Amino acid sequence: MRQTVTRSQTDLFRIMVTNVAAISFFNFSPLILGALIDERSFTYQQVGWLAGIFMLGLASVNTIWGIAQPRLPRHIVARSGAALASLCFVLAIPVHNFSIFAIVLAGAGIGCGLCFGLTITSLGEDAMPESKFGFMQALQTLTAALGLFILPWSTGLPIGIAGSGLLLCAALMTAALASAGALTSNSSSLEPVNTKALTPRPTWPFWVACAILLLNVAAEASVWSFLERIALARDITTQMASQILAASFFAAGLGSLAGGFVGTKYGRTAPFLLAVGASILAVFMFWQASGLINYIIAVMLFAGAWNFGACYRMGLAIAADETGARAPLIPAAQTIGAAIGPALGGSLIINDNFSDLFLMAIGLWLVTIALFYMVHARLKS
Repeated sequence: MRQTVTRSQTDLFRIMVTNVAAISFFNFSPLILGALIDERSFTYQQVGWLAGIFMLGLASVNTIWGIAQPRLPRHIVARSGAALASLCFVLAIPVHNFSIFAIVLAGAGIGCGLCFGLTITSLGEDAMPESKFGFMQALQTLTAALGLFILPWSTGLPIGIAGSGLLLCAALMTAALASAGALTSNSSSLEPVNTKALTPRPTWPFWVACAILLLNVAAEASVWSFLERIALARDITTQMASQILAASFFAAGLGSLAGGFVGTKYGRTAPFLLAVGASILAVFMFWQASGLINYIIAVMLFAGAWNFGACYRMGLAIAADETGARAPLIPAAQTIGAAIGPALGGSLIINDNFSDLFLMAIGLWLVTIALFYMVHARLKS
């Protein structure tokens, strides 16, 4: 069995706060990326690459950490990452040159990655990781909803929506400097599990579970990053789209809470298939339906399905990791997917035609279903 850690509710909350700050740029990205197009004349391809560059920064540090498994104090590493990210977000505010912006944003991604990966690893050590992941994502959605509601009102400021979004991300990472103290020695001093005492289990289920995370997040992020642009193509204003996206986080929060409360009472298969099916339905609505009401329904369905299914996908990877030593590779897989998705998606959009983007997302989700059954069958046996 994998080793578990019992933490106080206060420490669990502080870890979740650190996680929320670390993923804030991604959650605010529909408005920030759209504003970069309008305010700084970046192209669809460029903002797609920016989203990818940020997430690759997250992925790189988590991949290195998962492979090297350094015995460093988690709270010190996380606080160093929070300071780096906060500084980089502030430095990016006045930058209008794409290359310089990309370099600074990569630094922010590395800093956020240190916080994000360590929080996922710590919550994964809990005896009921699906539940903790669900509540963590509920807190993410509440913060994102507030941010997306506030940011459109910064249109008249000299720094615009993009600069205001970056400033908000910097403020959240500054808060993470304090909350990251919960990542203390009660987790970082754990001794590795004695693998010789365990029944040998092949490692391929874990790697396939990571592939499920990567492909699923790639599909979700490819659509998420351009929801504001999808709205504009349907004659929905940026202000209205931002309010809808903000409201969608309440739907996402309900999905997270549902996952948190339900846990694995009904297994993983039914929740997984329900989430994937709802995601595909939402994309079909973006693709085929028009009008404000259909857009609202599709966004709510998309957000709720994303967060409901996420805790089960992460839980599957945790279950497939016998020793817990590979846990940092779980957020690495997620962030690689979040880097690849927008970059590929942005390259497929031509003249506000999102058809190829939608086809790519649906195809990726269908592949995850096949991979899920491979892993689930092996774990049951």
